[in-house]
Amino acid sequence: MKSRVLLILVTLIIISIGTFYLFYMQYQPDGKVRGAESLRNADRNVKIKQIFSQISDPDLFSYGAEIYVKMENQESSSLQFEEEPMFEIKKLYRDEGEFPDLTATKLPPGSKIYKVVDSPNLTLLAVYINDHYVLYKKY
Repeated sequence: MKSRVLLILVTLIIISIGTFYLFYMQYQPDGKVRGAESLRNADRNVKIKQIFSQISDPDLFSYGAEIYVKMENQESSSLQFEEEPMFEIKKLYRDEGEFPDLTATKLPPGSKIYKVVDSPNLTLLAVYINDHYVLYKKY
C-alpha cells in the first residue's frame, strides 16, 4: 500500500514538473531569439544615431531593424498600395535614448503604415494622411 501511494506521489510530481517546464518554455523565448532581438535593437539604435547626426529634425519611424525616413520627393500617383495596413505606430519618440520598434518621431501613435506594391524588400512604405499617401524610404 505504501509503495503504491509513493508511486502515485512520484508520478504526480513528475507530471507537475513536466507541465511547468512545458508551460515555462512556451512563454520564454530561447537565447537565440533574445540574441537576435538584442542585435536588431542595437542595429536600429546605431542607425538612429547616424540619422540624427545628419538631419536635425528627422521625420522617421522604425519597423523591425529598419528605419524609414520621409522622402522629399512625394510623387506617389503612379504607385499602388496594399489595402490593409502592415502595422500601426505604437509610440512617439521623445529623446528617451533607445528607439523601440514601431516608434516614430513625428507620426502619432495609431498612424497606419501601408506596403507599397512592387517595392522590393520593403524599400518604400507609406502613411495615409489627409487623403494622400506620404512616402517613407528605408534608410
